[in-house]
Parts: sequence; C-alpha cells; structure tokens
Amino acid sequence: MLYLGAMRLSVPAPENRFLISGQPIYREEAFYGGVYVLSSVDHMYESLQQVRQMLILSSVGTFCLALGCTLILSRKLSKPLVQMEQATHNIARGNLEARVPVITGDEAGSLAQAINDLTVNLKMYWDSRSEFFANVSHELRTPITYLEGYAKILGEKLFQSEEEKQQYLKIIQQESGRLTLLIHDLFEL
Repeated sequence: MLYLGAMRLSVPAPENRFLISGQPIYREEAFYGGVYVLSSVDHMYESLQQVRQMLILSSVGTFCLALGCTLILSRKLSKPLVQMEQATHNIARGNLEARVPVITGDEAGSLAQAINDLTVNLKMYWDSRSEFFANVSHELRTPITYLEGYAKILGEKLFQSEEEKQQYLKIIQQESGRLTLLIHDLFEL
C-alpha cells in the first residue's frame, strides 16, 4: 500500500499489468487531492500475443507455400532438361531413334528441336558411313580375291604355258595397282 498525502492507494499484484493515470485536484490554489485511474492492459498483451502467433503461423505457412511453389516450378522447368539429358544419353549409346518432345517455343523447345535434328543428321551420317564401309570393303575384296586366286594358280603351278603364267602375273600386277589406287583414294577421303 502506498500513502500519498492523505490518500491511501492500494497497488495491485505484480503479475497484473495496469495503465495508471493520475490528475491532482486543486481548490483555490491548494492541493485538495487527486484522481487516479487504473486500467488493466492484460487484454492488450493477450491480443498482441495472438497477433504474434498469427504472424508466426502465417510466416510458416507462407514459407511452406513458397517452398511448394518453388519445387513445383523447378520440376516443371527442369523436366524438359531431364528429358533432353535422357535422350542424349540414349543417342550416345547408339539409340538413334530417341527423340525429345518439343513442347514449348522457348529456348528449351529450340534446344529440343536441335537435339532431334542432330539425331536425324547423325542417323543419316551413320547410314551413309555404313554404306561407305560396305562399298569400300567390296571394292577392296575384289582385287584381293584376284590376287589370291592367281597367286594360288601360280603357286600350285596350275598353268599350262609360260604365256599363261605371264598373263596371270600381269593380272596380279594390274590388280595390285588397282588395290594401291583404292588405298590411295581411301586415304584422300
């Protein structure tokens, strides 16, 4: 309890919060007394606590929502890149039928189209390369077959005259020259 002049003021317990306002009362320039108004502010602190809790919950909710949107958006944006990566791995393994779906007209779609074009060109190159090697193989086998055949005839002395022997040697010489020209052309290619 506090004593102020002739007044006695009872102070509330310390766990309660109050807003105190006082005004002195004068009468004919003499202090007559005072008026004190006490108002509990506990309800304001409770409201502030509720606002804090709502702010924390809304912050957590906003963070979770932003995180979810970011994950969804990143997956949507990275999906074409993952498809392109898988397609290029398949192409590198020799699957020239692999294609990337062209979904958008932006840079990712342009890159997907470029990968598809590259695959088509690579397949054409691969086919022409295979055809080229088949032709080269055939062109090389023909003179080698002549060389082997006539060399075998000469080695086993299956010719009947010296003139026939010279003819076979001439064919071997021509075919070895042809083989030399083919190999030279092949190196130029």
